[in-house]
Amino acid sequence: MVLSSVCIAQTNNELSITSSEIGKSNGYRIKAYDSISNSLKVIASGPFNGNPLKIDNPFKSVQLAEFTLLINDTIEYMQFPFIGEAGNLNINKEQQLYDSNQTPINAKLDELKRDLQKRSWSIRTLEDDFQHYFMHRLHSEQELWTERNNIIQKRKEFTDYYTALIREHLHTPLGPFLLKQSTMLKLDYDFSEEDMLEEFEVNKANYKFLKSAYGWPWHLDNIFYTRSIIPDFTVRQNGDIPFDFYPIIYKNELTLLEFWASWCAPCIQANKDIAILYNQYKDKGFAPVSFNVDRMTDQSSQELAKRFNITWASTYQDMSVPGILSRVFTVTSVPVNYLVNKRGIIVAKNLRGDELKNFVTNYFTTLQQ
Repeated sequence: MVLSSVCIAQTNNELSITSSEIGKSNGYRIKAYDSISNSLKVIASGPFNGNPLKIDNPFKSVQLAEFTLLINDTIEYMQFPFIGEAGNLNINKEQQLYDSNQTPINAKLDELKRDLQKRSWSIRTLEDDFQHYFMHRLHSEQELWTERNNIIQKRKEFTDYYTALIREHLHTPLGPFLLKQSTMLKLDYDFSEEDMLEEFEVNKANYKFLKSAYGWPWHLDNIFYTRSIIPDFTVRQNGDIPFDFYPIIYKNELTLLEFWASWCAPCIQANKDIAILYNQYKDKGFAPVSFNVDRMTDQSSQELAKRFNITWASTYQDMSVPGILSRVFTVTSVPVNYLVNKRGIIVAKNLRGDELKNFVTNYFTTLQQ
């Protein structure tokens, strides 16, 4: 299968799907969010061999939520566009990844995935067995202690192996994959932010490909850990105006992404704390971005920002509706926040009150040194 590009263009009367360099395909499926029934529904499906398709546009009451391409009866490619995005949507997927010697490495990537999964699950099995023995007192205290030390040693060996693997491939197209896998496996690695930044800049194109090809961050890595690289995204606000938050990150030293709701008392207090820090450090490069999760309109969002004296960048997103924020961020309760440096790396999360104040103060104090 070779899939180079898929383009979905929506007009008032029809939805057109075109592609280039597509191989054998069984078909496609499009799901949309129906604002009337408040549910996802399949609005179009059928065979798709790469030739342009014209489909009646049902977007009077629904919004495009999901495009799936089926190859040999399996889901080969899935894309989640932004809810409410108008105009053309371009989906690009590279044909192949290459190493520095121009050797294809897709097979190597799949081999690495299987190897890491096997190693990880072998340790998980030891941990599960240990928990079973401990809970049911099936082994003596000395035996349990020996097994515990064995698990610790196995995890250390795995971490050492993984660290060496990352160092070997840090500046190759495999680097982004390995770094993202390390966050999912919750492994610690001793790379500086400069290493991370250099890796990200060198592999930006490959990183974007891997993100789409393997589902990042839509369903594999939607729970971010400290030192993860946060993905780029755009949301819609105020009459469908795009709100692109990554330029804010690049222009400032420290960005606070705050998810809040008007009915949440801790959120209201958090906004007051943020206002104090914003007034104190905005000239030094502190930039909050507030995401309100209330169900509201553009007008009510603006009124709410005025009511709570939110003078910094703000937008809103109903997290129950399929969309970019609900898939990138797992927000099951509020308030939730992420602190991101200008390199796009999460440096802290869910800090409140004095913790947040002390962190921001120390951060800018360190920058001045």
